Amino acid sequence: ACRKPVLATSIGALRELVSDGVDGYLADPVSEADWADKMITLFDEHERTRRMGTMGWNKTVTGFTTDRVATHMERVYGALLGR
Repeated sequence: ACRKPVLATSIGALRELVSDGVDGYLADPVSEADWADKMITLFDEHERTRRMGTMGWNKTVTGFTTDRVATHMERVYGALLGR
């Protein structure tokens, strides 16, 4: 909602949500140097950071609408309940 890029760990579902270098960065969860490098890049490269934030916002408003999320959750719960 704030059009800011994401900095997240490169584990689990986060790898599916964040496109590394496009709408944010995925950092090695155990590498302080990787986290620091990516944070410095976000602070130093203002135009790139702005573009990445816009890309993330676009992904969110087109891919994560209320209807799409509700439909997905309904499928997940249906599968868990054995329907």
